[in-house]
Amino acid sequence: MKSEGIDLSRDVLEGLLETVTGDDTLKSIVALKNVHQVLDKLQGILKEKNENIIIAKKYYGIFLLATQSYLHQLETFVGKIDTYYLPKLKDIRKENAALIARTQALANSDPAYANNLNAQRLNEKTAQKYEQLLLQQKNRLAERMKVTNRILSLALNTYETVSLAYNLSEMLKDGISGYEGLMSLPLIEPVYFENREMAEKFSELTKKLE
Repeated sequence: MKSEGIDLSRDVLEGLLETVTGDDTLKSIVALKNVHQVLDKLQGILKEKNENIIIAKKYYGIFLLATQSYLHQLETFVGKIDTYYLPKLKDIRKENAALIARTQALANSDPAYANNLNAQRLNEKTAQKYEQLLLQQKNRLAERMKVTNRILSLALNTYETVSLAYNLSEMLKDGISGYEGLMSLPLIEPVYFENREMAEKFSELTKKLE
């Protein structure tokens, strides 16, 4: 990143190294925000350098990983609603219902329990509202997952396209450089070989024979 003019602080670097595949949603959100900062910087450089293929590969590679991580977090949170929040809320409401029954019996003979009873009934109403909110959140997360899946599919296809373009570019540079290097060497014509020494010996032998 530094070679591309992106100076990352230690905090940002540590954030980038935080896992975005774990169960800690808050840490993952911080990590993804740091990734988005890097993406913004790379996007600016990509525009400045007219879609330089090396920058493009870095940009789309990080974008792909960030999108995959974001989708994972969406899926994890939906799972958490089903396996943790809703069951936990059900247990709380069950305990609160039992408490209401006990408090109601006590309030029948002692008015001092009236405020507690009202608070417990308010707990039930709040729990009902929160259950509605959780189900609403689950539906919205499902819609966001659909959109993210479409983006991920495009991001993957784009990254594969850029990677092939990068490989082709590297091959072209290597091939053209090698060709131009070979063509830059001058052609040297060989010196004509007249075999003069042999001609002289032949002449000497001829004279001797004569």
